[in-house]
Amino acid sequence: MKRWLFLLLILGAQEMCASLACATDYFVDCNYGANGNAGTSPQLAWRTLLQVGISSYQPGDTINLRRDC
Repeated sequence: MKRWLFLLLILGAQEMCASLACATDYFVDCNYGANGNAGTSPQLAWRTLLQVGISSYQPGDTINLRRDC
């Protein structure tokens, strides 16, 4: 019984780590971004929230907004 519980615990932890590994950070910078960019790094940030609104996301993804925009 303990062996099965341990196996289930390991599989659950592995599933959690796998889902977090697929998470993507997106960036929005109204001063230096461009909506044609991928949005996946500060150097390739989107310019407007319009691009945020029309894009698709997965659980765990984050959207980072540059301050003072």
